[in-house]
Amino acid sequence: MTIEVHDDFLDQEDFERISTLINSAEFYWTRSPILNKFTYPKNIPSKILCEEKYNHQFVHFLYAEYKPRSRFADDILTQFIKQLSPRSILRAKVNFNPCTENIIEHAFHHDYEPDEYPDMKTALFYINDNDGYTLFEDRTKIETIRNRCVIMKENILHTGTNCTNDHGRIVLAINYL
Repeated sequence: MTIEVHDDFLDQEDFERISTLINSAEFYWTRSPILNKFTYPKNIPSKILCEEKYNHQFVHFLYAEYKPRSRFADDILTQFIKQLSPRSILRAKVNFNPCTENIIEHAFHHDYEPDEYPDMKTALFYINDNDGYTLFEDRTKIETIRNRCVIMKENILHTGTNCTNDHGRIVLAINYL
């Protein structure tokens, strides 16, 4: 299992610009379930690790189905395209998991069906410092540190969390070829 961790992924000016934009009142959020009971692989019940009342997050889709879904897509994704050099972005979204009293792990999952795009990668980019983390199937835990980017092959099961020491955990997830 290969997981790359890159601290200070963006230069400070680009990071501050993107962070300020995502944290602005103009950046709208939609509430949605984090996972449903049938995550990838398709039609195989997944074990959601949290109570259903915690199975929600706020999302902002930047890019999906090969086209921009937000007026902020170019402003945010341009620097990542330069750094990651993708052939194609399949989906890019920002997730906001609200703070609770205890850390909540959601469910191990794949963002896409692993055989659908065998060479797909996922980049997880952390917007703010907090005590949340990304956990992988082998129990590797990556702490949430602002301007850190975690890159992995999409066939690696992973789960995210919320946090307890900030207003929420904010993560940009990019699925790309």
